[in-house]
Amino acid sequence: MTSKEKDVDDADLEQVTKDNRGENLSSTETEEDTEQSRIIIRSTVMAEGHTKVLKIVDKEASFSEALENKIQNISTGIKGMSHLVHLHLPQALNLHLLLQHLQLLRQQMELVSQRKM
Repeated sequence: MTSKEKDVDDADLEQVTKDNRGENLSSTETEEDTEQSRIIIRSTVMAEGHTKVLKIVDKEASFSEALENKIQNISTGIKGMSHLVHLHLPQALNLHLLLQHLQLLRQQMELVSQRKM
């Protein structure tokens, strides 16, 4: 083996013992350990991404739940008003407004459910 071949082999060996950032690996750290570290880092980043997605879905679910509660409250109010035997004009207008509000909330719920799909 000539000195030139030996220099090339040493350079190749040095390149193998460097990680992607160009830093020398410690004598106890192997390439396999470095690859495991990279896998763990990638997994952590992916898990954090999934956590963020879950938080967004949870917020939408909370919004959806709040709308459903509002619809339920309005429905209860409408049922209570419908039991009145003698409706005066202001009460009839309130009933009409409540019905319109309920329809709007149902449309919003449909939009939210379509967004989830």
